[in-house]
Amino acid sequence: MLKLEVTAADREAVKQCLLCVQDHYQMGASMPLLLASLLQLLESLRTTCRGISSSSICGRDIHPSVLQALTLFREQMDEDWNLSVLADQLHLNPSYLVRLFRSQVGEPPMKCLARMRAERAANYLLSTRLRVGEIGQLVGWSDPKVFSRNFRQYFAQRASEYREHMLGAIT
Repeated sequence: MLKLEVTAADREAVKQCLLCVQDHYQMGASMPLLLASLLQLLESLRTTCRGISSSSICGRDIHPSVLQALTLFREQMDEDWNLSVLADQLHLNPSYLVRLFRSQVGEPPMKCLARMRAERAANYLLSTRLRVGEIGQLVGWSDPKVFSRNFRQYFAQRASEYREHMLGAIT
């Protein structure tokens, strides 16, 4: 079992986010508002657990190379990753890496990275005042067209629409 050592401030931040999610759920808030509060909770948990790694997720042992890849994605998201570069970094054959990722994570590594980028971008849209283009660069999609296409694939709307809609639901 993984034991986490967190500060009182971190515990309080997570607690406040949990209470916000609970309040929104109990008052029957709209789905966008509930999703926004859940994203804030996840960001709070991510910040609290930064640097903590485990070889087990949800009771399953995770291959060390998959954990290393996920860590690389999380810590160097803005890098220009592709399957060959990642496989070289991990000293694995690219096709083996894809099979390993699918068996461990449920999706190939580049699709996992795209999902992680979209989720991080959504969080930045709600938690910062950065311009959409700046957020695209932070998550590794420096070309605005690529950012727009990939973000829309996951959230079914442009990033600026997402921000406007979600922040409008919160206020």
